[in-house]
Amino acid sequence: MSSPDPSSSPDLEISAWLQVVERKVAALRFGSVQIVVHEGRVTQIESTEKFRFQSRPGNEAGAKELE
Repeated sequence: MSSPDPSSSPDLEISAWLQVVERKVAALRFGSVQIVVHEGRVTQIESTEKFRFQSRPGNEAGAKELE
């Protein structure tokens, strides 16, 4: 009977994806981080970054035309 592979321990797996999530969150100013789970295990981490631009002063007339 072989001993379990320490590199596949659940604690190391959790630590690995938590580190990825921490890096993704720290790198975002606006956006989201999504964790995909399959059969109780994290299989994918997605991040979406949003860039927000403020409208220029005097550009409000164009916005009102759309109303």
